[in-house]
Amino acid sequence: MASEVQVFGEVDMRNGKVSSFLPAWYHNVHIDNLSSSIDETERRLEMGQVPQESIHETKMQLKRDRERRDQILASRPKLEGATKDKVAKWREDLGNSISESMFTRTEMKKGLADAHEECRRMMDPCIEVRGDLAGFAKECGIRVSKGKVNREGAAKMWKVASKMLGEISNTAILRRD
Repeated sequence: MASEVQVFGEVDMRNGKVSSFLPAWYHNVHIDNLSSSIDETERRLEMGQVPQESIHETKMQLKRDRERRDQILASRPKLEGATKDKVAKWREDLGNSISESMFTRTEMKKGLADAHEECRRMMDPCIEVRGDLAGFAKECGIRVSKGKVNREGAAKMWKVASKMLGEISNTAILRRD
């Protein structure tokens, strides 16, 4: 089932396949660093701080950096109306399922959490995804097995949905006390 929300854009593709775990628009720090680099290069060119023999190469690199930043920003999903509500519902449902599958903070602190069970929950498909949510899983690059994904896959989906909505995308907030 296809998802109406596109996670990965052209900028994330290499040889027709997704080349990264998370989409480029997910990483605000990288986008900010790229923008800072562009601004710095523009200032250096304006102030004449680039050696004459490097001006052409610097301008070409500046052009490539601007194009890359623009491609990344253009690939960020623009959610509106019913689609935004649907992604918010997916995020909520996934968050609840992930939270239920995690040992509590108290269990972790007291050493009551079984490491083998924790590993099984992370790796074995245990979180149900049906309908549109299964399509979103596939769009995120998560393998769906018998209508379920593992907790790591669900966490990736939750992080992507959170970032799309401008929410906190750290799964630590899902752990119960």
